[in-house]
Amino acid sequence: MAVGIFVEPDFYTIGTGNFLFCFFSNIAYHLENGQWGNRFPYLMKHLYDGLLEKTICKECNR
Repeated sequence: MAVGIFVEPDFYTIGTGNFLFCFFSNIAYHLENGQWGNRFPYLMKHLYDGLLEKTICKECNR
């Protein structure tokens, strides 16, 4: 089953759930020293959990 990102009104297919987990795991391993969400908390915690609200996106530019 494919997963993706929904940006109203469009849906962008990314791949399988396993692929998405591997993608986020690589970010954690290579860019965050193995600490999930340490450097990119909004991406790693909110987006991976399924929802990154528009109001939070303004804070992502820090």
